[in-house]
This record gives sequence, structure tokens and C-alpha cells, in this order.
Amino acid sequence: MTKSGSYTLRFDSARALMNLVAEMVPAGPRRDMLMVRPFLVTLLPQFGPRYLRDSEEVRRHKLELAKPLMDAYWTDEVARRLRVDERLRLHLVAEERPELLADVLDFLRAKKQAAALLEKRGRRVYLAYPHFRDAAAGIPDSVYLAEPREARAFPGYREGGLDSFVRRALRKARRMLPARDVRPTVVA
Repeated sequence: MTKSGSYTLRFDSARALMNLVAEMVPAGPRRDMLMVRPFLVTLLPQFGPRYLRDSEEVRRHKLELAKPLMDAYWTDEVARRLRVDERLRLHLVAEERPELLADVLDFLRAKKQAAALLEKRGRRVYLAYPHFRDAAAGIPDSVYLAEPREARAFPGYREGGLDSFVRRALRKARRMLPARDVRPTVVA
């Protein structure tokens, strides 16, 4: 149905699927997991590089159609399950920032690779897509933070492990414990 139809049919399809999931599954992590598909397969392609060729009226109409869906079902958990470029585009749609979305789509259309910024000794990887840490844009860093499955592709990335606070506390506790006297015992 949506393969050959207009973009309005695609938004109708996304709305129907999202409403069905919302009726069948209570709000929470399971529902967020199920909501990824309608966002990724139906909504996201409407805001791909083709969006740049759309007229201003069509762009505005697409944002109007997406607004109720984004308001109702876009959560931090759904965003976390997407790759950085997908999360960034949908974040900009949710925030109704078409001028910033156009910059990101130009970047993606040029097939450029976002630079990786490693922080916390390589435990965090931020992908520097357009407007990364741009105070005027006001996009939070969490949108650019790569999840482990995406971050593993970058050299220098280290898997989480224990939090540094926990490691420091364990180290301090070991130092404060009395040293065990380890002498070989003679067995007769």
C-alpha cells in the first residue's frame, strides 16, 4: 500500500501502526522497542535526502503530519535504539527544526563520514554530525552519543566495564583492609 502511494499514505500507515502498538502494549520499554519499526521504516524515509527536493509546502506538511506522532510516541528509549544519524534526523523533526535538518541531510547526501570524538578514556563515542556542540543549535550531546553497537566500529573505543566511581571505591576498600600475612605453611 505505501510503496507506490503518496507521502500522506505513509504517514497514515505509520499512525495506524503506532496506534495499534499503543493499544496493545502499555507504555514502557517493550512498547518503545516495538515503536522503533514504525519510526525507522515508515517515518524516517520521509525525512531522508529526498526531503531536500520537496517543495517548501510539502516539507511543512510533512512536519505537520509527523508532529502528533512525535509528540505521542517519541521517547528517549526509542531514540536510544536508533543509530546516531537516524536519531538526529528524528530529533530535529520532533523539535520542528527544518533548517537544521536540511544541513544534516546535505551532509548525509554527500556521503561524508562523521568524525568520532572519544571521551571518558574511549568509553564514550560522539559522532560529530553537523551542529554537534553548536550552542546556537541547542541540540543535546546525547543525540550524538553512539551506542556500543555503533561505537565498536571506531578505533580507540573501549567497552564500558565498571564505572570509574565503583572502581575507585573498590581500590580504596582494598587499601584500607589489613594486609593478609601470606606465608608458606609447612606440612609435616
